[in-house]
Amino acid sequence: MKKKDKEKEKEQVTASAPEAEAVEEETAAEAPAEAVPEAEAEAEAPEEAAEAAPANEAAEQLAAELEALKTELAALKAEKEALDQKHLLLQADFENFRRRSRLEKEDVVKYAGGDMLEKLLPVLDNMERAMAALPEEEKEGNFASGVSMIFRMLQSTLASFGLAEIEAVGQPFDPKQHEAALQEDAGPEKKGLVIEELQKGYFYKDRLLRAAVVKVGQ
Repeated sequence: MKKKDKEKEKEQVTASAPEAEAVEEETAAEAPAEAVPEAEAEAEAPEEAAEAAPANEAAEQLAAELEALKTELAALKAEKEALDQKHLLLQADFENFRRRSRLEKEDVVKYAGGDMLEKLLPVLDNMERAMAALPEEEKEGNFASGVSMIFRMLQSTLASFGLAEIEAVGQPFDPKQHEAALQEDAGPEKKGLVIEELQKGYFYKDRLLRAAVVKVGQ
């Protein structure tokens, strides 16, 4: 009986041995399987780093280009502001030029007859001197009356064009419209006053055409 039991145990041990070997083989097979992902991960890390390097370089290049564009944009804005300022100055200069041109044109039109009237002043002077030089007995004659009438007509015509005599005798001396040719002691009451007119002065409209030549009291 004991002999049979021993044989039976031996058979069980013999039968379990292949199973143990199979377990060991499975364990040995599983161990490399677990090590493979770790090895693959270690192999993939340099690849990922290698792939990330170009991306980083591209990002840095884009950042540099963006910074360059910002700098260029700032420069363009500054240039635009300078051009705008220059345009405003040019526009202001042009407006001033137009205003000056308009005023000059108006002055040319307004004072167009000034040169002609200035050339006629010696004629007035000579006619006035001729009238003053007539003897008293001839001043009432027909000739003197005719000359006097022509002189008054000439004065009236020139006045219609804007010619006006400058008041001189008895007026305070004004260097803007009087030219002092002589000075004479005339007493304290006439000091600084025009005491004699040597040559008539004239305005053409509101512009001095010829200053009056005068004698001033001192």
